[in-house]
Amino acid sequence: MRNSWLAVVVAAGMLAGCGGGGGGSNGGTGAAQTQSGPKTYVAAKPATGDYYAFKYTSREQGENTDSQTYVTRLVSNVAMDGTVSIKYLGDYQSTTDPQVFGSGSYSADFDAQGRWLGSSNWRCGSSTNPPMYLVAPLTLSVGMKWEYSGVASSKCTDEAAEQTTLGYKDAALAQEQVTVPAGTFSTIKVSRSAAEDNAKASYTAERTCWWEPDMGVEVKCILNETSSDKSNGVKSSRTSSWEMQGYANQKLGRKTDTLQRFAGNWSGQYTGRIFGADDAGTCSFTFDLAGNVKGSCSGAAVGFSVTGTVSAAGQLTLNIANGNANWAVQGKLDSVEQASGTWDAPNYGSGTWIVKQD
Repeated sequence: MRNSWLAVVVAAGMLAGCGGGGGGSNGGTGAAQTQSGPKTYVAAKPATGDYYAFKYTSREQGENTDSQTYVTRLVSNVAMDGTVSIKYLGDYQSTTDPQVFGSGSYSADFDAQGRWLGSSNWRCGSSTNPPMYLVAPLTLSVGMKWEYSGVASSKCTDEAAEQTTLGYKDAALAQEQVTVPAGTFSTIKVSRSAAEDNAKASYTAERTCWWEPDMGVEVKCILNETSSDKSNGVKSSRTSSWEMQGYANQKLGRKTDTLQRFAGNWSGQYTGRIFGADDAGTCSFTFDLAGNVKGSCSGAAVGFSVTGTVSAAGQLTLNIANGNANWAVQGKLDSVEQASGTWDAPNYGSGTWIVKQD
């Protein structure tokens, strides 16, 4: 099945809200309509370091097993004009070894109203005109309705640019309580009916999300989409869902920490003095979903293997795995993206190491 624009955004980014002010106007043509009576919520403004971790599950028509992706959204910067930069850390766990991951990341920007401006990774970039809400406005009340019509543009290296026309109809239906791994939340149920069309395929989709209005983020979504391939007329469908596993929102003082935000591949380097001479090498670590840490550092003069654990709160404990009990490795998590520390090998030398999440 070809990916719809809505599915591509969901699979890569997992969630829409970026916090901030902004009114209830929509991201495209027309305006959000409010009804008198229901309480109006305004999402808290984001802060650098806020994160939201999700598990994404998808199944194609005719398949017997689900595919799963773990994505952590990290607020990497909040500009003076309210623009929010987000880094998405994605991990795909091996089905045969829980300590083997495929990892990748991409970045996206949202305006002060929480509308998506565009995203990019190492080879592709995308945007919409006009900007759009991926799920809901940051000012929201039950009974609101809004629509979007626009064009999505994407361009990958060595590929032709592609444009897709988008038409979405959205509504805030009801207030409901929802329980997911990250906790129990009071949410607003939001629906979307979507129609998309480009040179390769046309799509229709129905999506329901449960939006936590104080944080400005969905905690759960279900998406059903159907596509029609224009080259051969073949139709196919996919069902997807995603649920919040953990989060931290500084302005609200709320969090449910999860090991998932550390899971995946980390790489970096070590430096130090070996036998009185400068030495440097490369390091690679893996953090699995259970909090186990495994890795090694290797250079021209010395190398060492490391095992250990990390807690959901971010406490890092490391041990030497090469049998040399006289070696010492210490470390800490500087952030969701970086860990660093020191190493000391008597009769060899000592130095520092640093790794960053891939």
